[in-house]
Amino acid sequence: MKNLVRLPLENAKNVRELGGYPIRDNQSTKWHCFLRSDDISALSDYDVKYLKAYGLTSILDLRSDKEIKERPDTLMGDKDIVHKHVPFMIQGIGDVSEVDSVEVDFTMGSFYLGLLKHKEQVKTIMKTIADMPDGVMLFHCAAGKDRTGVVAMLLLGLVGVDRQDIITNYEQTFTNLRYKKGSHLFDEIEKDQMHFMYSLPEYMEPSLDYIEKTYGNVEQYLLSCNIEQQVLQKIKDRFIDQG
Repeated sequence: MKNLVRLPLENAKNVRELGGYPIRDNQSTKWHCFLRSDDISALSDYDVKYLKAYGLTSILDLRSDKEIKERPDTLMGDKDIVHKHVPFMIQGIGDVSEVDSVEVDFTMGSFYLGLLKHKEQVKTIMKTIADMPDGVMLFHCAAGKDRTGVVAMLLLGLVGVDRQDIITNYEQTFTNLRYKKGSHLFDEIEKDQMHFMYSLPEYMEPSLDYIEKTYGNVEQYLLSCNIEQQVLQKIKDRFIDQG
């Protein structure tokens, strides 16, 4: 199947490849390895068939128990797909539609930093990714922007993708979500909170700055989460296309 940046699905508009990004020594990230995605609770029969033909073998759901109960993945329970659930939350918040319940000065930059400081969650996520079966793994939250964006940043950064490309990958999210007709996410967001749905560079840059200034690079940050080197190497071996 062709290498496409965004998969042409009917009911999920933010399913995107992490393949094709240049890294050191004329290498690149491998296509048909990792997909980042928005909500996949309403996939059509066409979407399911497409994803399976694309090589999908596993799904990592980063949402809360409540979110999953309200909008379960279409492929949950499919015997051909390994499905893992690791909630990625801060103060019980994972979806920007819930930010009105936070009694502090809330910014997307501070939210992403907060996720990074939940190192036990990060450790569980990365170990789960490393243990997934061969084939295409899709990871997602609700919009495919915040929790998914941080995990994508860590995966891309781990293998040495340039900061500019990491930011560019993140920025595409809002554009894709605008074309998702009838998105429940936009219905739940108040007008004065709409900026939380944007995927601006300044939202992700503080996390990259924090990692670079505190740890030097993403790999050193992940090691500080008590993730074994062999776990990280397993992900790198899977994700780097030796060409």
